[in-house]
Amino acid sequence: QQTGETSDCNFRYAQIYAVDIHFLISCETNGYQTNMTCKWNPNGIQLPQGSCIRFMYRIRNDISCDALQGDLHGADAKECQLGVHDECTFQPLYLYFCHIMWIEIHYKLVTLRSHPANVTPMDVVKPDPPFNVKAEITRTEGFLNISWERRELPVYDLQFEVRYSGEEQDRKWKTLGNVYNEQALMEVADPCVVYVVQVRCKRHNGTGHWS
Repeated sequence: QQTGETSDCNFRYAQIYAVDIHFLISCETNGYQTNMTCKWNPNGIQLPQGSCIRFMYRIRNDISCDALQGDLHGADAKECQLGVHDECTFQPLYLYFCHIMWIEIHYKLVTLRSHPANVTPMDVVKPDPPFNVKAEITRTEGFLNISWERRELPVYDLQFEVRYSGEEQDRKWKTLGNVYNEQALMEVADPCVVYVVQVRCKRHNGTGHWS
């Protein structure tokens, strides 16, 4: 705007948004290995109005996740329709195929992509917990004898962790790890106390989650 011999210039301010696209994607395959559920952590992200988030993925059957190189996003990507809790569920499931996943943020003409997460479903199995857990105090030695059964799936070897505590209100758990049989014998201080016993399992010497 010009007034006499002076001019006033008014510049429009640009809208600048700083978006952290470092998302943590974690996955878990159920004990019967029928589906894999993947979640992503939004890290409290605040997006500009009118933007949208998409959970994208590719499935590779020609190469292992460990051997992947270069740009993994790819033009053959598909969008996962997220569930109620922003979860992506893969079913039917290809246990030994590499699943490549990332988050895309779309705003006007701009697309931001997070670093991809590469997951093989067989490596993230969370087994169902052992069942038919039994515990008794041996009459002669006064040991706590604990036994249990494992599920048929997954078929690979499992390792177990056993913990026990007296039934008092302020429980102090004692843990026995690296158990590879379906039985454990533990020495207790007082064989006359009522004990609470818990058993969990995971893949032996491998990746995966505790039950």
